[in-house]
Amino acid sequence: MALSEDFLNELRLRCDIETIISQYVVLKKRGRSITGLCPFHSEKTPSFHVSSDKQLFYCFGCGTGGDVITFIMKIENLSYIEAVEFLAAKVGLEVPQNNVDDKVSKLKGRILEINRETAKFFYKALNAPQGAEALSYLKNRKLDDKTITRFGLGFAPNSWDSLVKHLKKKGFSEYEMVAAQVAIKSRKDNLIDFFRNRVMFPIIDLRGNVVAFGGRKLSEQDNGPKYLNSPETPVFQKNRVLYAMNFAKTSQYSDTLSKNGRDRYFILCEGYMDVIALHQAGFDNAVAPLGTALTENQVNIMSKYVPGVVIATDSDEAGQKAAKRSFELIDKAGLGTKILKLRDAKDPDEYIKKFGAERFGMLLNDSISAIENELEAIMKKYDTDTDSGKVQALKEASKALAGINNAIERDVYISRLSQKLSVSSQAIAQNVNNIIRQRQNSIKRQERANLSVNVSPKDTVNVQKRKLLSAAVCEEWILGSLFCHPDFYKILKNEQIDSSSFVTDWGKKMFSIIENVVTSSDTLDLMSLSGVLSPDEMSRMAEVITKDGSRINTSEQFSELIESLKKEKRKQSISGDSIKMLDDQSLKNLIEEISKDKK
Repeated sequence: MALSEDFLNELRLRCDIETIISQYVVLKKRGRSITGLCPFHSEKTPSFHVSSDKQLFYCFGCGTGGDVITFIMKIENLSYIEAVEFLAAKVGLEVPQNNVDDKVSKLKGRILEINRETAKFFYKALNAPQGAEALSYLKNRKLDDKTITRFGLGFAPNSWDSLVKHLKKKGFSEYEMVAAQVAIKSRKDNLIDFFRNRVMFPIIDLRGNVVAFGGRKLSEQDNGPKYLNSPETPVFQKNRVLYAMNFAKTSQYSDTLSKNGRDRYFILCEGYMDVIALHQAGFDNAVAPLGTALTENQVNIMSKYVPGVVIATDSDEAGQKAAKRSFELIDKAGLGTKILKLRDAKDPDEYIKKFGAERFGMLLNDSISAIENELEAIMKKYDTDTDSGKVQALKEASKALAGINNAIERDVYISRLSQKLSVSSQAIAQNVNNIIRQRQNSIKRQERANLSVNVSPKDTVNVQKRKLLSAAVCEEWILGSLFCHPDFYKILKNEQIDSSSFVTDWGKKMFSIIENVVTSSDTLDLMSLSGVLSPDEMSRMAEVITKDGSRINTSEQFSELIESLKKEKRKQSISGDSIKMLDDQSLKNLIEEISKDKK
């Protein structure tokens, strides 16, 4: 995407990378380093670094990096031009429209328009005579008009193509409707509505856009699953969206997860109705994944807003399994985690209907840690009044305790278990420590096995790096040095180095792009490249600048690096096929160069 240099310069000046990223990641300054927990993978020790000097970010844990535009592309799931528009709007800049020609961006915009119009259509249908059954269903679930309106609940008519006809009148094409997944092709190749005879739940992203829909069927006789979600589209990836997060992100509800009782947290539910019922009851910090198990991306989203989560899944066996999986992901991300113990109700919605919001608030205050929940379940599973039952309970409990990383916390639960089962804490601790050692040894064995199978993972950015390692490393040092010392470019020109002087295809490509920037602009930074490089290539360049850019600090060192590159290039010229192509004079020159190398 070609954007004017004047516009990019203004965007650079207004979009300081530390300021932008700090809106998503808690950054801490330690000397000249600015670090935080990476938003792109789960970690407990910060490996995410931001450089204000170079206006780039790089994670030493997962290898993700780039400029401020790349960050917004990844964190907001946007295309390049959408990220530019997002940043420009944030700092009060207008993107020159004559430079914008992005088909994907335009399609995304049309899909969002379709979704907005579809949500209006469903809401209107709910309040029309045809929506009487659906409205009755919602009223029977004790939802009031204010809640129905707030969540934009609706009804998909029991018709093959009522929505399709409506959208056609609004000027949308069949291609756009299929791309938005609000319509599909029938076996007879007719365009029909994707949702039919269902109560509809619009799914809204963090910026207030309707990105998808969920639908609950009204009759058990209807075909299809009880709940049906939109398939993924250019604007919707279900593992990156949490239901009602658009409301919960601004919730000020706080209570049970901190020593002072004032830390905000989210209540993680299983489905739409639980979330809506909790919001109506005043707990507007409730969210839910979209019909699937919780994902790392969803946990990372929650971690940007709150330090803790209360898991409030259903009380049945499936709900408890889901709670355990969710806890493992949330705990891995470093969030405080508790589990709600539902009593005399299968889910939060039913509990509030039976006992009211005040009792549910008391239940939240009594929520327990995941390990307490697991230990309780183990104690109920076995008859601990018998010796055999006690042994079985201890074996299973020891495995659970071995999963606690904090030694002090682990010791507290060992002491409780010792008192409950009348077994010495030393014996339990020894058993737990043995399990921990076995797990650590197993991990080490697996790591050694992985190393023996694949010493050098395949490089998807520079595919020739493994085969031409010395040349690739040399090239990366040169490229990284140019970003830290742009004046070194003069040395390259004096040495008559151009893209053909590089060995790997990626090195040639990168130098050609950089050379074009240097010769046409006074500024060389990653933002100059983000419009022409893929996100993976931007991550590689961030790595090269961060790791290799500071290795070479003097013109003498850089000149030595150039000589190394020349030698690597000559090595590749000595293949039999290459020599056959040389004329007598070129062959003579090559022999002289090789002789110099040997001296």
